[in-house]
Amino acid sequence: MERIYVAIDLEMTGLEVGEDEIIEVGAVKFQGETVLDTFSSLVNPRRSLPLKITRITGISAADLVGSPRFGEVAPELVRFLKNYPLVGHSVERDLRMLQSHGLHLNQPVYDTFDLATLLLPRISSYKLGALAEYLGIAHADAHRALNDADMTRQVFWNLLERIRALNFPDLTEIHRLMEMTDWSVRSLVAEMHQARARQAFLVEPPPDAARQPRSPTPDRSGSADTLWDLREGAEGAAQRPPRPARPDGPRPLKPTGWTAPLDLTTIAAFFAPGGAMSQVFGAYEQRLPQVEMALAIAGSFNHSTPLLVEAGTGTGKSMAYLLPAVLFAVQRGERVVVSTNTLNLQDQLFFKDIPDLQRMVQVQVSNASNDAPASPPFFTAALLKGRKNYLCLRRYKMMQRDEGLQPEEARLLLKILFWLPGRPAETGPNCCSPRKNVSPGAGSMCRLIPVSGIAVPISTTASSSKRGDRPRRPTSLW
Repeated sequence: MERIYVAIDLEMTGLEVGEDEIIEVGAVKFQGETVLDTFSSLVNPRRSLPLKITRITGISAADLVGSPRFGEVAPELVRFLKNYPLVGHSVERDLRMLQSHGLHLNQPVYDTFDLATLLLPRISSYKLGALAEYLGIAHADAHRALNDADMTRQVFWNLLERIRALNFPDLTEIHRLMEMTDWSVRSLVAEMHQARARQAFLVEPPPDAARQPRSPTPDRSGSADTLWDLREGAEGAAQRPPRPARPDGPRPLKPTGWTAPLDLTTIAAFFAPGGAMSQVFGAYEQRLPQVEMALAIAGSFNHSTPLLVEAGTGTGKSMAYLLPAVLFAVQRGERVVVSTNTLNLQDQLFFKDIPDLQRMVQVQVSNASNDAPASPPFFTAALLKGRKNYLCLRRYKMMQRDEGLQPEEARLLLKILFWLPGRPAETGPNCCSPRKNVSPGAGSMCRLIPVSGIAVPISTTASSSKRGDRPRRPTSLW
């Protein structure tokens, strides 16, 4: 039977414990997806209500007139909470505020913020409203205590369901790492693991299971042969049959044999009034320095000569060099590398400018085809960062096998474990070189996974205390 929880939320005059006060309490008692009971009360503070709090919550000073003080609300709240485990979003803040008002709660506490950062490592915001929107949960009247408590309940249950949906080997590994941390949610994971372990012996295998070969455990990057690579090393990888090309992946780049120079008139037409640029960007105004720069870069491609350009802010440099580069790559069937000085500019090019350029190319193709439906983008781009931006799976596996992890190290591995699924792996040479402080015999080949999007640092320092003579594990994971 599912245990009973209480989701709780407070609205306050501010966040300063000891100075600010509670103005509303909301709580939802639930079991599974069923709401058992709710509690809601406005609280009349002794200090004035700031205008910004009224704007955020919609609670006015007039609403609080005649409401009870927190000392009158507290006994009823305690009776409602009993000893049920509490659920909240950034709940430690609410607990500190309750303690400053004289209410000390000792039951288990689960924080949906912590759970979300673990289970949803790729989303951009962990605010309660953003989480609800991401999970498809309706969230009207945000910043009212009861509504936020109910939203927290739904987010919590959704996150628990994600843990329950894990396969047993993954759940076992998560349970093992959780036991090394101080996360309160480890008790929930332990219960789920215990229940799944009991069920594992009750499920009968299919009739032909004994005759079926056991498929390899899929790796975290989406390919089924990672364990082969990790256990057998380069020799095993060399013996493995070649992996078939994915039908949905990009086609291999092949030289076209086309040697004609880039058409400068076509490039200028992109930037002309009424051209593809103005059709994609409604407020576009032609900038002659941008056109001059694009034509100069195209000429550099045509004559295979170096070019140094100095252009001020607002020139539109990105499109000026991306357009000739794309047309050259497509026309010749050759790669063009764009190197940037910062990761921010690299991300801007890849996630903003290149998609914009794809739309521009579609518009140009459509215009040239007498307004026929635009074809799919006819060029692709790949993002390549420096080595320190990639996770080395060999080092990750080495650290994962260590039974003496510190709590913060186990938390790091847990976040990586949830971040890894679905990421494409790449193979890179010598990323486990001795100068990187890896244990001897680690090998010279290692699988790499880009780490952009993970919400934790990908480095950790091994503590030398209480380590005995155990083999030293890597001090970094890239």
